[in-house]
Amino acid sequence: MTNPDTPFSIDIERDPTYLVAAEWYVRLHSGEISIEDALAWQRWLNESPVNSRAFARIEEVSHVLRTVPAPSTVSERQLATDRFGGARYGIPGRGCFGYCSAVFRSTRETL
Repeated sequence: MTNPDTPFSIDIERDPTYLVAAEWYVRLHSGEISIEDALAWQRWLNESPVNSRAFARIEEVSHVLRTVPAPSTVSERQLATDRFGGARYGIPGRGCFGYCSAVFRSTRETL
C-alpha cells in the first residue's frame, strides 16, 4: 500500500483500498445514495484507519482537480497534428492532448 505521507504514485491506482475509497466517493456524490449505503460507508470507514486515510486522499485529489482550470477548446487541426499520435493508442485523429482534454472536460462536468 502507498504510504499516505508520501506524494501520490502510480501504486495508488492498483491499491484495493484506494479503489474501494474511490468507488465510495463516486457513490456518495452521485446524489442517489440510500441511508443503508451511507451506513455501510461509515462502517467501511471505521473498519480501519487505512480506509479513512484512503478516502481522505480521494477527497483531496477531487478537490485539487476541481481547482484546475478547464483547458481551452482544441481545434481539429491541433488534434490532427498532436505529436503524441492518437492513432497509436486507438484514438484515430485524436492524440494524447485531445484525448486528455476531452476526458478532463467530461470529468469536470460531472464534479
